[in-house]
Formats: sequence, C-alpha cells, structure tokens
Amino acid sequence: MIELINVSKTYDNGLNYSVRDISLQLADGETFVLIGSSGSGKTTILKMLNRLISPSGGEIYIDGKNIRELDKVKLRRSMGYVFQGVGLFPNMNISENISLIMKLGDAKKKLCRDKSAELLETVNLEPGKYLDRFPCELSGGEQQRVGVARALVNNPKYLLMDEPFGALDAINRDALQEELIRLRDRLNTTIVFVTHDILEAKKLGDQIAVMHSGELMQVGSFDELSTCPSNNFVKRLIESAQQSQL
Repeated sequence: MIELINVSKTYDNGLNYSVRDISLQLADGETFVLIGSSGSGKTTILKMLNRLISPSGGEIYIDGKNIRELDKVKLRRSMGYVFQGVGLFPNMNISENISLIMKLGDAKKKLCRDKSAELLETVNLEPGKYLDRFPCELSGGEQQRVGVARALVNNPKYLLMDEPFGALDAINRDALQEELIRLRDRLNTTIVFVTHDILEAKKLGDQIAVMHSGELMQVGSFDELSTCPSNNFVKRLIESAQQSQL
C-alpha cells in the first residue's frame, strides 16, 4: 500500500505550492488515476513517490516504510516508470533498451535477452521480430509498448505512468489501455496513472483523484464522482466526459 500524509511541495518557501496538504491511500492491486489540468500537481505527486522530487512537508509510506529512510536507487529500481515520451535510447536495440537495468546489475547477456523476449510477449510484441530492431524502426504505439516492457523488467509491485498514451492516436491509445488492463489483472501490479483525459480515467481507474491548482478536490470511483461531485470543478470534469460520449 502507498500512503501520503499531508504531503506538500513548494519551491519558494511557501509562497506558492505545486502540491498542498495531500493525503491519499492507494490499495494494492488497483489502478489509481491522478487527473487534472496542466500544473495541477499530479506529476509532482508521481515523482515524489520514487524520490525524483522530495516533499517540502508531510510523509510518504510504501508498504509501511517511510521513503525518506529508503535508498533512492533501490526505491527507483523497485518501481516501474513509464513516460509519455517513452525515452528509449536510440543507439540501443529493443532487447538492450528493455534489459538496461539488468545489465547495470551485471546480469548475463543471455539472461537479459531471454527476459526481454519474455516481456515483449507480455506486451503483445513478437520477440523474433522486435528484439534486434531499433527504436526508430518502430511506430509510436510499438515504442510505448516497449516502454511498458522496460518498466516491468524488475517485476515491480508498483508501476508509475505519466500520461504514457497522451501522444498516441485514438486507435493506438485504446489498444494500449486495453493492454494495460490485461497486464494489471495478470500481474496484480499496483498502477499510479497520470492523465488529463477524464475518459481515460474512467476506463482505467479503480479510484480517481481529481487535482486542481495543487489541491485535492475529490477521490472516488467514476460513479462516485458522477453521483456526488464535491464541487463545481469536479462536476464540470464529469460533464465533459458525458458530453464526449454523446
């Protein structure tokens, strides 16, 4: 379980807050979606979970342990992280990109290649076709699948995803959303997913946290947000989803 207790982040000694007094509980095995407009604080929360950014106040616990007391490198390697921009290394083939963290840990070449092949199958890419190709030879959707495979290389209990499908066309985005649901159910991975798309949040999220201007507006399932929105911001967000489906 992940727990945030009164977590805040400021870069100017409290004059402004990127995140202010956020308390959340993320249950094991669920997809927890952070949604909000640009600058709402959702990516800041994601980065604080693996200590890419340190909180200015409050505490974060993962499986009962305060992350301030954990080794940063070990913490980050225990979590998968998927970016919108994918971030594949253009001079490495797909096998090398996926197994990079393994190689940093001195894993043997054959083990790295076997693991890469296994993970390509997990994200529905044929190993024989993709292992030796380079990122420039893949479509955007294929690159994003490789990014997910790379994030799973250490069998992480937690998978952090920062608007991973935002740059994809609607067909690829829908396919990868379905793939993510399948992976979550198969691997029982806890996913923290950042998006600005309420329809994506509805499709993927067991729980949805609505952020605005660094503050938490409401947490609940999509049905709970729809039935009892806490304020006009949440109400407008839900209405935008309903209008998009007309």
